[in-house]
Amino acid sequence: MEFNRARRLTLPVLSLTEMCDQGDAGAIPRDIPLFDERYYYKPLLHDNDEPLNFNQIDMVLSRDGSPWVDACLFMLARVIDKADEIHTIQNSNLAGDLATFREFIEEYSIDYLAFPKNKLRRPTYRYKAFLKSKIRTGETAKSTAQRLMQTVIAFYKWLKKEKGFNPENSLWVKSDSQISFTDNFGFQKLKNVETTDVSIKGKSALKDVTVINDGGSLHPLDLKEQQVLVDCLLRSRNHTMTLIMLVALFSGARIQTVLTLKVKHFTVQIPEHLSHIILLCGSGTSVDSKRSKNISIEYPRWLHNLIHDYIFSNETTKHRDKWLGKTLRDNASAEDAYVFLTNRGTPYYEDTVDRNIFNPNQTTKKRPDGSTVRTFIADKLLPMMKEALGPDFTFSFHDLRATFGMNLTDSLLESVQQGKMTLTNARNAVRDAMGHDSYTTTDIYLNYRRNVEIVSTAQTEYEAYLSTLIQRVKGGFYDN
Repeated sequence: MEFNRARRLTLPVLSLTEMCDQGDAGAIPRDIPLFDERYYYKPLLHDNDEPLNFNQIDMVLSRDGSPWVDACLFMLARVIDKADEIHTIQNSNLAGDLATFREFIEEYSIDYLAFPKNKLRRPTYRYKAFLKSKIRTGETAKSTAQRLMQTVIAFYKWLKKEKGFNPENSLWVKSDSQISFTDNFGFQKLKNVETTDVSIKGKSALKDVTVINDGGSLHPLDLKEQQVLVDCLLRSRNHTMTLIMLVALFSGARIQTVLTLKVKHFTVQIPEHLSHIILLCGSGTSVDSKRSKNISIEYPRWLHNLIHDYIFSNETTKHRDKWLGKTLRDNASAEDAYVFLTNRGTPYYEDTVDRNIFNPNQTTKKRPDGSTVRTFIADKLLPMMKEALGPDFTFSFHDLRATFGMNLTDSLLESVQQGKMTLTNARNAVRDAMGHDSYTTTDIYLNYRRNVEIVSTAQTEYEAYLSTLIQRVKGGFYDN
């Protein structure tokens, strides 16, 4: 008999209700014709008396297709407790991680609530051993295994705290340790953390100095690659995607920021003497940022003018009219519309306001999150760039942010060498332009060129040494 796998399921709409009496305020009747029965229910309310209605909520299904109740309640609790961060939860690996754990316990017939005296038979220790075996065989990356284990630890902590789960034997052994970190001002500090003996420890991999770790592993494009990028965008004749990527390239903005720009930002009068425009983003503005942090982005006036003309083109105006016809916002105007919309009038990325508007008629399992842009890169842009740069060339949207950062860094470091500014001023300028929380990330940009040069030199010398060694082996082998 073939079994289905445990899996993640996304519900387009979820409204939480509770059974009640007919006379209760807000009671709604529901008939069950099969049993000729009727019962009453009413909406469950949040602390602010708002109904608990959600779009795009994840569930975890067992192999037989039934909901794994504890995992689903855990997911729901995370959503309710962190309503302001619901988009982060929806786009996390949480449900997928729990589905992986569910598949594990079903595959090996493990009762996840049974913690016997033998420590190695307890679910947490068995899962750690299972994940470590996957790391050894190369089936799972260490970073992935670490995340999977941390999700399970968080799940059991919730069971203990919220459901009173108190197993006969311990889930794990806790210990306190200290980790070193660099604060926002560049100072080294120690932080107390609680860890467990089921956590998977150790560094995930050797650092690649050709990668910039800034919200992901990013590869800044060199000058030739940037030229190829622009040429391919122009050849694609897709004005929307071209402008989206030019904004990222010339401002360093993340995808959620670029795609939540509004028409009103490009209809204001700009003083003639300004060559660059500064735009505030984040909490309290109509433009999203990572974790809603208040930041500013700066982009050139010529790009501002291109977008202004694009906004008032016939095609874009039609897209905006469609958006106005379907938006759930109250009193929305054309000024509130997204700059970048699909031909159906749908945003490429929903901002914080739209994500928090409940749509009872939603049928899709996923709300706009930039995936259309990523698909364009994968299916259209990247193949074109590979024609010029080779089959091994890779590129992602977020690389544009790293490219902007390196362009800015190179320019500022040149000014430092010429004595026009200090290194501290350059460092602060890069940090402000990139919106970094810590100087640690900024310093990656400042040291990038030097580190790559050191590795490149070492690699060249190593290859020359190997060539000499090989020639010596060959010569000695045939002489004998």
